[in-house]
Amino acid sequence: MEEEAMVQEQSSLESQLASLKTQITTLTTEVDEQRAKVDALQKIHDESLAELKLIHAKMKECDTQISGFVTEQEKCLQKLSDMKLEKKKLENEVVRMETDHKDCSVKVDKLVEKHTWIASEKQLFGKGGTDYDFESCNPYVAREKLDKLQSDQSSLEKRVNKKVMTMFEKAEDEYNALISKKNTIENDKSKITKVIEELDEKKKETLKVTWQKVDHEESSKGKSKKQSTKTQAKGSKEKGKAIKKGKAEPTREEMLEVVSKMLQEVDFNTATLSDILKKLSKHFGVDLSHRKPEVKAVITDAISAMTDEEDEEENSEAGSDGEKEEEKKAEAESDKEEEEEKDEEEEKAEAESDKEKEEEAESDKEKEEEEKAEAESDKEKEEEKPKD
Repeated sequence: MEEEAMVQEQSSLESQLASLKTQITTLTTEVDEQRAKVDALQKIHDESLAELKLIHAKMKECDTQISGFVTEQEKCLQKLSDMKLEKKKLENEVVRMETDHKDCSVKVDKLVEKHTWIASEKQLFGKGGTDYDFESCNPYVAREKLDKLQSDQSSLEKRVNKKVMTMFEKAEDEYNALISKKNTIENDKSKITKVIEELDEKKKETLKVTWQKVDHEESSKGKSKKQSTKTQAKGSKEKGKAIKKGKAEPTREEMLEVVSKMLQEVDFNTATLSDILKKLSKHFGVDLSHRKPEVKAVITDAISAMTDEEDEEENSEAGSDGEKEEEKKAEAESDKEEEEEKDEEEEKAEAESDKEKEEEAESDKEKEEEEKAEAESDKEKEEEKPKD
């Protein structure tokens, strides 16, 4: 019984051992598979660690770049703030310079009004070799000299007679006025000479045109005259007899007077020598065709006399314009003299008022000194009383 139990137990143990061996083999295969998986995962882990290290290095580079950008941004912000401050300073400087420019322009206008010589000598300012060469002349030194001269002038004003200075200034202004008058008269003279020359040219042109018209008429009528010369020669004797029997022929002076009147009424563009000859013969009631050359000379004399009269009229008009300008200038000078007299009277009144004020101040000083002397004498008396 015991042997059977032992055999059965041995057989069960052997079966268990076989099952355990099979389990061990399966577990070893599983362990190998897991080790392979672990190795693969280890590789993946190593690769990911390498990638992580690369990413960390890139991040460090980015951090350094970002820190550089931040420092550069701070520098730019500092520059921007500095530029804003500089802009404000420049704006304030521009405003100050604009105000200074306005003040300087006002001062310049006042100086130009006060000193009349600035307008005439302004073109010499800043030019070399003149009194206004600002590069060679130091304005500060000139200012010191001016102050010194003004102090000397103020000390000399007490000795110099002001009336003589005003008379000198007045004479100088009159001299300048006479020079300006002389210049205006010379300009007017040149204008009048130009007008006279233009009128002479017009006169020559009109005479040339009239002579051309007369010559053209004579040349066109020359042929007809040659054909009728024989008949005119025959009839001239009869006409001479008729003239002796009829009215007397006019003189050259009478024809000149009548022709000058006719030319004032006649249009030169349409009138011809034959028309004027017919009008003359009709006016005097005598045929003047045989005195045609004389009539032609009379017409030229009348035209020249008319042009001379026109020249004289234009010259008289120009002279009247010059006289009007001189009258205006004389009126302006008289007004200027009246203003100067008023200024002198005002200066005299101011000087008298200043003298009165000085006298009043001196009298006040004398009164104060007398009061001080009286007060001192009263003090002395009071001091002497207790001693007694």
